[in-house]
Amino acid sequence: MKLAAAGERVVITGEGTARVELRVEADERIASELPPRRLGLLEGQLMVGPEFFDPLPDYELKLWYGEE
Repeated sequence: MKLAAAGERVVITGEGTARVELRVEADERIASELPPRRLGLLEGQLMVGPEFFDPLPDYELKLWYGEE
């Protein structure tokens, strides 16, 4: 990751063929051409109830951790 961030081309191979290439987009004009992001765009439109913070049931925890 550090090599790619420094501008080096990093290729990850598998079975002798290139699978993934990591690189940094060097053209900073792309980011400067985007309009500024508006914060709070969906404010008041999404609601989360207090049950959102309840612990997950055992059967769901098993699914998250790959248990049958």
